[in-house]
Amino acid sequence: MNSRHQQLIELLNTATGPLTAASLADRLHVSSRSIISYIAAINRELPGSIRSSHYGYQLDSRQGSHLMLTAALDETPQNAEERLSALLVDLLLRHSQGTDIARFVEKTCISLESIRKDNALLRSRLKNLPVTLTRQQDKLILTGDEAELRQLLSHALHAKYPGKLTLIQLQQIFPARDPDALQLRLEQIFRQHGFLLNDCLWPELLLDLLITSSRIQAGFSLPESQDDSRPSAPDLIESSSRIFQPQRKDRLLSPAEYQAWGQLLSAYLIPADFADQSYDGLIRQLPAATRQTLQQLFQALPSALPFLECTDRFRCRFALNLSSLCQRQLLGRQTNNPQSSGIKQASPFAFLCTDTIIRLLSQETQLQFSTDDTAYMAVHVALQLQSQTAPGGEPVDCALLIPPYFDYDQDLRRRLTYFFGNDLHLLADIPHERGLTVVLDARLVISTVPLPADFPIDWVETDPLLSESVRINIRRHIQKQQQQRRQQCLRNFLEAAGSLSSRLMEQIQSAGLTAVHHIGLLPLSLRKNGRSRLQVQIPVRPFLYHGQRIDLLMALHLDSREWETVQYNLDQLIRCLQPASSRRQIKQAQTWQEFTAIACACLK
Repeated sequence: MNSRHQQLIELLNTATGPLTAASLADRLHVSSRSIISYIAAINRELPGSIRSSHYGYQLDSRQGSHLMLTAALDETPQNAEERLSALLVDLLLRHSQGTDIARFVEKTCISLESIRKDNALLRSRLKNLPVTLTRQQDKLILTGDEAELRQLLSHALHAKYPGKLTLIQLQQIFPARDPDALQLRLEQIFRQHGFLLNDCLWPELLLDLLITSSRIQAGFSLPESQDDSRPSAPDLIESSSRIFQPQRKDRLLSPAEYQAWGQLLSAYLIPADFADQSYDGLIRQLPAATRQTLQQLFQALPSALPFLECTDRFRCRFALNLSSLCQRQLLGRQTNNPQSSGIKQASPFAFLCTDTIIRLLSQETQLQFSTDDTAYMAVHVALQLQSQTAPGGEPVDCALLIPPYFDYDQDLRRRLTYFFGNDLHLLADIPHERGLTVVLDARLVISTVPLPADFPIDWVETDPLLSESVRINIRRHIQKQQQQRRQQCLRNFLEAAGSLSSRLMEQIQSAGLTAVHHIGLLPLSLRKNGRSRLQVQIPVRPFLYHGQRIDLLMALHLDSREWETVQYNLDQLIRCLQPASSRRQIKQAQTWQEFTAIACACLK
C-alpha cells in the first residue's frame, strides 16, 4: 500500500459522507481514473474495504479502522523521495546507534546500489545544514546541531506521512509512549492554567513533544543558550514539562530545554478566555514584534481590502492565529492543515483575499507562508465576510393561493412556514383565483386548486395536509427556481464583467498563483475606477504549478463596491467547474459567449 493509497484512505476516513471519484481526484491532484485504480488495488488487498454507490465511495464501517491501521503500518517506500524520507527518519530515530544498511535494504526492498545513491543524494541535500552524515563500517550515522536534527526529523515525518498525522501514526513512530494519554493529560494541564489548543494542531504539538522526549531520553540535549529571558506562563511550563518523564519528581528539563518547551507552547496555545477579551487587552499579551506586525497590517488593510470590516472580534482571533503562526515559523515548524483544500473549496474569493493579506505579512516579516498557513488565516476572513452579508439562503419569491376552508387554511400556512420559511419569500397571499393577476412578479405559486397548464408562472399543487409527497414536490420546485436564479445571476455577471485573455500566463512567474480545483487564480487587484473585471485564459494544454495541475487561469480586478456580487459569482463559477467533466467542456469554448453558456449549464 503506497502513500497515495494512504492519503486516499485518510480522506475517506475523515469524510462525513461518500466522496465521488472527481472530488477525490481534485484533492489528491490526480485523475479520476487513477482514483478508481487506487480503490481497486486497496480492495484487492483488503476485499470490501471501500464501498461504492451512486453517491460515491466510502470506507466500510466494519473494516474502516482495520484499514486505517494497515495503512499506518505500511512503511514500504515507493520511490526515491519516499526512500529519502524513510532513511532520514530511521537515522534520526535511531540516534547515535545509526542505521544498519543491510537492515534498511531488506526493510525497503531495494538494492545496495540504490542505498548508495540515496546516501549520496541525502548528503548533497544536507550540505548547507549544520549536520554531518557519515558511514562507519556497515552503518550510517547523522550528527550535528541538536535543534536542526529535531527540525529535520519533524519535516521528514511530515514528508513520510503526507497530510494530517494521526494518533495511530504517532503511536507507530514512538511505540514507547501513548499519544492519546499524552493528549488527555496535556488538555487537563492546559485547562487548569487557562489555555486551550485548537483541535487541528494537536498532532503537531504531540509530534514536537515526542521528538523532544525521545531525543532527551537518548542522551541528546540542546546546548545552553545565552538568552536568559524568563518565559511567560512559567507555572504552565513547569507542570507540562513533567510529562516528558512522569516518574521523576525533580525538574527533568535543562534550562535550554525548559526555555525551548516554553517557546513551543507559546506557538500553539491561546488563552481560554480569548472570546471575552478586547483586542487592545489581548495584544498587550503578545510579543513586541508581533504587536508591531499587527499594527502595520491593520493600517494597510483598509487600502488592500477596503470592504473587509476589521471588527474587534475579527482582530482578536486574527491576531492570536497570526501570533501562533509567526512563532511556529520562527521555530522552523512546518504547518500541515488537513482542511486546506476544503477551505479553498468553501470560498475561493475569501482565500484570494487572504492571499493578499499573506503577501503583506511576507513583506513585513520576511517569512515565507505556505498554502496551509494561508488556509488557517482564511477561516477568519471568510467568516468575517460572511458576517457582513445578509443571512439566509436564496429565498424564492412566492405567492399562495389558498381559498378559505373553515380555518384549516391558516393551519396550512403555518405548516408551509414551518417547512419552507427560509426558502420562500411571500409576495402575496391570495384567497381567490381572480387575484392571480397581481402575482406576476412571483417565481412560484403554491395552490390548493389546480391552475391552467399554460399558466405563465411555475406552480405546484398542495393538499390541505401538506403531505410528505407534496413537500418533496415543493422542495423540487424551489430547487429548480434557485438553480435558474443562480444561472441567471452568473450569466449576468459573466456577460457584464468577463472576457477571454491570452496574456495571463505571462504574469505567473512574477505574481504567482493560488490553485483551486485545478484553476489558477492570479493575485487579487483592486480597481479604483470602473466596474470589476474577470479575465480567463484557457491554456492550450494543462501545466503543473508546484505539483498541481492547472487547467484554467483567472485574474480578478475588483471594484470593492461590488465585492458581494463578485464573491457570490466567483465562488459559484469555480464550484461549477470543480468536476473534471465540466472543465473538459469549458476548454472547448472558443468565445466568451460560449464560455458563459457552458459555465451556466454546468451550474447545478
